[in-house]
Amino acid sequence: MATGAGMEVTVRGAGIFGLSIAWACLRRGAAVTLVDPGGAG
Repeated sequence: MATGAGMEVTVRGAGIFGLSIAWACLRRGAAVTLVDPGGAG
């Protein structure tokens, strides 16, 4: 599995898809910023 060490990722949207993508990136070592004006969920 590839690692995201040293990568910075911004995910727009904290719904189920955005949170899933953010979680997958975090598990691979990327630094993740999650942006959603309405909050998570």
